[in-house]
Amino acid sequence: MGIVGHCYYSLRSPMFRQRSQGFVQAINTGAAMGILYRNKLIRYILTGVVVLAVLAIAGGGWYFSDVLEADGLEIDHTPPELNLSIAAIGEDTITLKLLDGAEEDENLSISARWGVTNGEDYGQLGDVISGSGGLVTRDFVQMVGEFQVGEQVYLERTAFPHDPFSAYGLDYQEVVIPAPIGNLGAWYISPDLSEPDGPEVWAVLVHGRTAGRDTSIKLLNNLAALGIHSLTIDYRNDEGAPPSKSGYYDFGVTEWEDVEAAVQYAQPFAFDTRMPTCWISGIDSSPNSHSALVAASFALKNSGKFIST
Repeated sequence: MGIVGHCYYSLRSPMFRQRSQGFVQAINTGAAMGILYRNKLIRYILTGVVVLAVLAIAGGGWYFSDVLEADGLEIDHTPPELNLSIAAIGEDTITLKLLDGAEEDENLSISARWGVTNGEDYGQLGDVISGSGGLVTRDFVQMVGEFQVGEQVYLERTAFPHDPFSAYGLDYQEVVIPAPIGNLGAWYISPDLSEPDGPEVWAVLVHGRTAGRDTSIKLLNNLAALGIHSLTIDYRNDEGAPPSKSGYYDFGVTEWEDVEAAVQYAQPFAFDTRMPTCWISGIDSSPNSHSALVAASFALKNSGKFIST
């Protein structure tokens, strides 16, 4: 048959076909095993990535929920830390220095009106005069009590003593406003220092989260000068006021009931009740003032009154 004929015959023989099929099957099985192995490896890798992603999301959510609770929802009336010491007191000046180990306070070296207090005595800081060697000297007005050199104090954003008389010499009344949550306190100031005896313009002053009545101190003298009656209110979760049922700040969702109670308190006297939303900061930039705006909006919507900002 010759070599060629023999090879042709061998290729067509049943034995060759059987062996070829077995070889091809072996190759296919090996390829399949490789693919299967690679698929398992890919699955393992993807499973690990998914598990890590879930753990990261869960851990991040846990962390940020704690941050949100501590910085946004939790009610904290802890007094500020005494972080400054009075190094010297001059005529209309005061020199302050940061206590060892205290956290840096950038407001100490910025020319702006700030309060300074030890919790009882109160003064007002003005422009920075000089600063070197850790000592900062500023314009100063003593408003309540008398500081002594060496006393520990802290800066305070209100910049005025925390009642209308100490701040401006304004006579005021402590009044009680009945609200669904309980009795709430407020300052009432009549521009003529007498009981309101007819329809008048009233301003009901509210404040943002973590703040108090004192944040509206800066407005009261001007309102009185304009002949406007002012009602500066507490609401739930303020220091000394009833707590909310949730135990947290509710960002206006429940506080509106307290603002509405204040509006209703003023209605028998006021012909035109207006409500500044918040004195702390602009209502477009501060989460604190957003809660005041929500509360005021709900309250005045229910009372049919007009918001004036």
